[in-house]
Amino acid sequence: MIAIIDYGRGNLGSVEKAFARVGVLLGICLGYQLLFTSSEEFGEGRGLDVIPGVVRRFPSGRKVPHMGWNGVEHGGRLRLFEGVPEGARFYFVHSYYPEARTTDCATTGAGPLKQAWCEYGVRFAAAVELGAIHATQFHPEKSQRWGLRMLENFAAIVKDSA
Repeated sequence: MIAIIDYGRGNLGSVEKAFARVGVLLGICLGYQLLFTSSEEFGEGRGLDVIPGVVRRFPSGRKVPHMGWNGVEHGGRLRLFEGVPEGARFYFVHSYYPEARTTDCATTGAGPLKQAWCEYGVRFAAAVELGAIHATQFHPEKSQRWGLRMLENFAAIVKDSA
């Protein structure tokens, strides 16, 4: 079953089409940011607190939103990136980025927080893996070859865990 949440601000068509192709669901963009403790977007808002940390607005001096292609350094740490080369480029559209408190993740019992990184004025986690939770700030469904590979990897992860 695929569930896509319409929060009134996204491009549901491309997400739905990509997930229908691989048959799974994954935290993307806002779905990723909602996993954190809180967010500065629309004032101070509470997140789901699955990953300790705050979602912050990019500092002044950078074009916001961060829109377009950017390289991601994963170091082979996340299963989502299996077969994806280091520095592969993914498509981003966001004005806020997560600032995880990795030291707090050890207390969740889900294991270590694994992160892939991107640079846009600040270094931020472009993707995370915490136990069975996988999420990306970028849009794999719009990221062509490597994004589709990532969705296929996620489908395999879900299938293996079933």
